[in-house]
Amino acid sequence: MKINKDIEIEELVKILPESVAYLRVEGIRCLRCGEPIWGSLDDAAKDKGFKDEDVNRFVKELNDIAKKWTEFKWAPKIEKLVNHKLTKKKK
Repeated sequence: MKINKDIEIEELVKILPESVAYLRVEGIRCLRCGEPIWGSLDDAAKDKGFKDEDVNRFVKELNDIAKKWTEFKWAPKIEKLVNHKLTKKKK
């Protein structure tokens, strides 16, 4: 799923838990009492006084984080598959 400015905070936190720390560093608190706040990423950012260009940067950086996280998550599985294929070729 591609992250955009209209994504609901609840959905963002569900698909990319790392977004909580990223947004906190940027000054957007997206959890209260362990529960995601309601509204979109755009709403949360605008409530904190961020401008459209800031929201666009957040979207880009969150998508970059999501891409790296997906690659990281799959790296051990890909390595295992490659090693398995190499082992089969040696036999």
